[in-house]
Amino acid sequence: LGFALPSSKRRVASFTRPAEPCSAMRQLLKLLLAAGACFASAQDGTCPAGAGGAACRAAEEATAPPKPRAPPVPAPAPIPQVDLITQEMDELKTLLKLGEDRMSLLKELQGATDTGKLPLSEAQVRALKEDLPLLSEIASEGERTPVAAAEDYLVSKTVMPLEEAATHVEWILLKNQRPTGSTSSSSSSAASAQSTTPSCILAAAQADGNVRLFSPTGELLLSFAAGHDQPLVQMAVSPTHEEHLIATGDTGGSIRLHKVTVRQRRMTKEEKSARTARNSTDEKVSQYLGTQLNVTIQLQRQVQLPPGSTGEVPSLTALALGTHRGARQIVAGDSEGRISLFAKNGTLRGHIDATAMEGPGVEGLHSYHSQLIFRAGMEWGFVNLDKLEVKHVECPKFEGRVAAAAVDSQQLSRVLLSDTAGAVWVFNVKNKKDCELEKKFSPSTSFKAPLE
Repeated sequence: LGFALPSSKRRVASFTRPAEPCSAMRQLLKLLLAAGACFASAQDGTCPAGAGGAACRAAEEATAPPKPRAPPVPAPAPIPQVDLITQEMDELKTLLKLGEDRMSLLKELQGATDTGKLPLSEAQVRALKEDLPLLSEIASEGERTPVAAAEDYLVSKTVMPLEEAATHVEWILLKNQRPTGSTSSSSSSAASAQSTTPSCILAAAQADGNVRLFSPTGELLLSFAAGHDQPLVQMAVSPTHEEHLIATGDTGGSIRLHKVTVRQRRMTKEEKSARTARNSTDEKVSQYLGTQLNVTIQLQRQVQLPPGSTGEVPSLTALALGTHRGARQIVAGDSEGRISLFAKNGTLRGHIDATAMEGPGVEGLHSYHSQLIFRAGMEWGFVNLDKLEVKHVECPKFEGRVAAAAVDSQQLSRVLLSDTAGAVWVFNVKNKKDCELEKKFSPSTSFKAPLE
């Protein structure tokens, strides 16, 4: 309209009607915005907000598919219910069926053992067919019944046959040889000697007084007679490796001290010449096939147990080797409850009355380093070799007779006791008087249990 009118009238019109073009422009802007919103809603599938989107939302709800309904929850299956008598009968029928299957398998096994068709060794077949006590007649003793077999923890390394039964068996600790010398050849030879020298040897004494020394591999190193006129009843060895001593005692109270020397075996010139001549003509034989240790024995001292209160020599019931100010001592217990101490040169240092109650006397002595324990029936304690006195120890909850005693090598204040019922007690004895129970192992046997 503004362009169609003359210029003079256009100016009048623009002043007399200014609101009409602005309102028209606003309406046009609203239409453009609504069109844009509808176009955007069509692109993303949504409706615009406000009153302009009401028609869009109504159309969308009319064309939208119906929402699926949740499936109905099925009712729980009914639990079968049967009376108790029927349930017990069904259980017994199942057990009978299992028993029949096992019976059939056992019959097949029995027939196979009779015909020898099983892929088993002779020892295994004999174990299946050998008569044994009825297991139903062997009553279980609760906590006394072992939960494992000895074969689960112990491995047999070797068997040492003896002509007669051994009454005492002890380990003799050997010195830890160290390579010496400045040259490489001397060091290598010393190292070779160290590798072939065992850390201990085994001493087995018989009642007739013969003592045999074995290597850990079972090789017989030396056999000697202890020199007693009466049956041998006691034997003790050095508790440490500083020196190698064996003390033996007989029923007459005679005690003999022997020194054991163990060296690496070396061939003499004559043996070397003979071996060279033999190898030149015969098949060569290694010099390491025979024994590699040279073991000798020497009697150092013989002492006699002094007479008792009746004027006669009491029975020798215990024997040990202790230490007094760095020197080795012979400690002997007798049937009157006395402990006699002998110096290494054989001098009698004195006696100690170890028991306060009547009984069989001193039944055992155990020595380890500076510790020396005695046991006598229901009494036990420590022996002080410096002051020639004993300290009795009373531990809580311990009752009965002491069957064996030992000192823990890892903690000298810990003492292990076993009673005649087979139980093992572990006590922590501080200052050799304050006793505290640490552990108790239930008995698995009904006889005296040794401790090492």
